[in-house]
Amino acid sequence: MSSEDKSGKGLSRRDFFKGSAFVALGAASAGLLAGCGTSQQSAKSSSDTTAKNSWETPPAPIADKDIKETVSADVVVIGAGMAGMVAALSAAEAGAKVVLIEKRETYTARGMHIAAIGTKTQQKYNVKINAKQGIRDILKWSGNKVKQDLHWVWANKSGEALDWVAKMTEAEGVETTLWAAGYKGPDYYEYPGVTHMFIGPSAAKYDNNHDVLATLEKNAKNKGVNIQYKVQAAQLVKSGDRVTAVIGKTDAGYIKYEGKKGIILCCGDYAADQAMVDKFCPIANKVDAKVYTPVGVNTGDGHKMGLWIGAAMQEDEPHAAMIHTQAGAWSYCFLNINKNGERYSNEDATPQAVCNAKMEQPDRIAWSVYDDKFLDELPKTIEIGGGMFWDQVNRTWGKPWSREGEEALLKRHIDQGLVVKADTLDELAQKMKVPADKLKATVARYNDLAKNGEDVDFGKRKELLFSIDKPPFYAGSLKSALLVIVGGLRINSKMQVLDKSNNVIAGLYAAGNTAGDFFGQDYPTLFPGHSHGRAITFGRLAGQNAAADKA
Repeated sequence: MSSEDKSGKGLSRRDFFKGSAFVALGAASAGLLAGCGTSQQSAKSSSDTTAKNSWETPPAPIADKDIKETVSADVVVIGAGMAGMVAALSAAEAGAKVVLIEKRETYTARGMHIAAIGTKTQQKYNVKINAKQGIRDILKWSGNKVKQDLHWVWANKSGEALDWVAKMTEAEGVETTLWAAGYKGPDYYEYPGVTHMFIGPSAAKYDNNHDVLATLEKNAKNKGVNIQYKVQAAQLVKSGDRVTAVIGKTDAGYIKYEGKKGIILCCGDYAADQAMVDKFCPIANKVDAKVYTPVGVNTGDGHKMGLWIGAAMQEDEPHAAMIHTQAGAWSYCFLNINKNGERYSNEDATPQAVCNAKMEQPDRIAWSVYDDKFLDELPKTIEIGGGMFWDQVNRTWGKPWSREGEEALLKRHIDQGLVVKADTLDELAQKMKVPADKLKATVARYNDLAKNGEDVDFGKRKELLFSIDKPPFYAGSLKSALLVIVGGLRINSKMQVLDKSNNVIAGLYAAGNTAGDFFGQDYPTLFPGHSHGRAITFGRLAGQNAAADKA
């Protein structure tokens, strides 16, 4: 995955939380992608048209006469996000001559959480992750529709890869620590201590991984990686059965980049290509916002180029999507109500599950309702619940929950119109645009459940049942945000891209969100930061394996 750009284009994480004391103990997600995006679109199917889609029709080959320059290297990496920068540096460290091309004017770096197992940081805090059970849980969540060997490669190699990054960032004065705020409930349990955070100059701006990418870029240049920005990868070139080059388009014309040992696709996902979304991930059409930095840059370039030369998409469809509640108010664990004023779910869940339930409601509208006691009640839930958009998602290991931070966030959300406040339930219903009689009846029912200490309607834990009876009353608008689509090209455990017969396409590798077979059915939040953790681990392996490729 790649991340918020250093040029500051798009709505950044710092903009989203600007002016809040929550900057110190703020919020972002495992793989939180800064930026704010497009409005909700209705789902539709690509089968509605007889015309072929862009990925189904390879473009005409770019003629040799149109190529202005040829650049030769051992390894060519396409995409300067987390996976691509890691791949380029790893290949260079392995002795390869490396070129890295990127269509943007700089690298991209988003998010703040990175999952890994068996790191020195975990040893420092005496944290041990049960990898065997964790992988079993991930496979169960994905319906066993993924390649299990890839998960074991990640589990066995992620600690080493994270330590490799941490050694470089710590040399730049960036601290490596763990995230403390994971969900601790019975159903969507998140493994405590699996999620790493880098605390440097960018942490206060909710841009932690910017410091990681800046460090990787610096080290890549020091290792001789030829980084060329503003180069749009257009086509892969095959010689016989082997991919040997990629043709890039610049303002000056086409350049052919030859990779004697390998070409690595690290081009991100395809969420900005509507036809691909319709075909491979229609649930993404149900979100309230599409979030990526910059908005619209993730057009599936790597997927398309791979498919055009015979690569195959992962078997499992539709692809999983990372969808969280960051586009609206925090979900917490309080009463959820739809536009009809009705309760519809057990609110004891992580944001991925909250969004999935919310998107099935009438007009996909929902609210989290609570009263003036919520700041007293919320800390009581942290030890048995928590996680993204419930606890404070920039809270690091050993740091307490901050009431001041939450008060500042509430004010921010009220000012933004994400939270409405009222002295009566009738007034609250009017601001929510829900039937007042339904809202009052639902709250009365919920208060009875809280008083009796048993949720016979939806099975919520009694410790999370809090009455709503002390004005003022609040309602936070729940809005789903698509961070990234995590489906991609078929790969093996060496990060080599495969064709439809599962044969290796020689010379072609993939990592990050261009690579598939790792997530299926739904994005799991058991290991917050799993997507970034995969990008680092598989990017490193792709770079090492490509450098060792005997062409």
